[in-house]
Amino acid sequence: MTASGGPHGPDPSEFANFVGTGGTRNVMKYSNARVDELFRLGRKTLNEEARKKIYFEIQEIIAKDLPRMNLIEYTYMRPYRAEFHDFWWQKVATDLKVGQDMYNLTWSDKGSDTHPRKKK
Repeated sequence: MTASGGPHGPDPSEFANFVGTGGTRNVMKYSNARVDELFRLGRKTLNEEARKKIYFEIQEIIAKDLPRMNLIEYTYMRPYRAEFHDFWWQKVATDLKVGQDMYNLTWSDKGSDTHPRKKK
């Protein structure tokens, strides 16, 4: 067992790095053939309901086997000013499923009038 943290997304397939056989962050050398197969299926499937079932099964197996558990919660300081909008952690960006630390949707009241998401 290991105690570790780190990003697990935005896509649930990223968790394979921690619990997939040979995963880059799988320091405890956990290996489960069913979990590996489910991750392969999850990466091939585009249907959200099908993916949900696949990743829920992975969660059930991991909860039973308990190869790792998070004991650490990371806190990040983020600058904030009311004139800036659509940061990756805000609802408008998460609805669009942007990744962590992506600022391509962020815009400023003082910036260009041509930004596609700028409120008129």
